Amino acid sequence: MYALICAPVAAETICPGPPTTRRCGQFGFDADCPSTLTTSNTQRTIDLLSDERFVTLNVNLHYFREKYNAILAGNDERRDVLASVRGSPYQRVARLFYEYLRAERDEVDFMLGRLSELEDHADGLKSK
Repeated sequence: MYALICAPVAAETICPGPPTTRRCGQFGFDADCPSTLTTSNTQRTIDLLSDERFVTLNVNLHYFREKYNAILAGNDERRDVLASVRGSPYQRVARLFYEYLRAERDEVDFMLGRLSELEDHADGLKSK
């Protein structure tokens, strides 16, 4: 959590002092920073926060819907007609996994619909 808060700026600017004495009180935290922010950690965090799919809700939801659809497309339940007859120790786990992915995809679709409704409502308020 501290890494995400401290990442966009150099670690020394936010948490001055040696790694064991750095404080994050500037952000309302009175605990020691759990570890130093190395250059690679800071750069990785900056890269993540610079990617639209991780910071913009609409883009993030579309990204995950595409991911779920790609995974579910690879699972063709009718591909092996005899799978249910032969059985497998992992058949139940696989079925639960794909049911979970379908539920998550449905949740993402619901959130996208809700987000669209809210944007339409906000546009209606602006035009008044």
